[in-house]
Amino acid sequence: MSQETLDEDFASLIPADTPALDESHLEILIEASGDAAKDLFEDLLGTFKEDGKALTETLQEACQKEDATTCRKSLHTLAGSSANIGCQRLAKLCRAMETAIDDGTFKSYSSCPSLVDAEFQTAAGALQAFVDKL
Repeated sequence: MSQETLDEDFASLIPADTPALDESHLEILIEASGDAAKDLFEDLLGTFKEDGKALTETLQEACQKEDATTCRKSLHTLAGSSANIGCQRLAKLCRAMETAIDDGTFKSYSSCPSLVDAEFQTAAGALQAFVDKL
């Protein structure tokens, strides 16, 4: 199986109509935080961007070394934090790659960082747009 086919396989796991940010996922937090919603989401956005940047950098380094353990840990952490704030496309991509590592079928070390970073940037942008509307 070619590298391009593997990358397409990961991308195909995310339906094209899946939004970068599932805003309905965040409605409970908005309701619970009341007047503090904007401050809460600005903090969440800042943490997401900071942690995500560190995780994608760690992922880049791990992929260069083909270090499956560190790749998996970074992907797992990013999947969880993304899912928690409604960034479902990023979470699905990271989980798919994590599963491939677990299965021993992961061969996307060269393209993994760029695929994840592109989706992370999309998710962060969608979250920023959401916060700007509050």
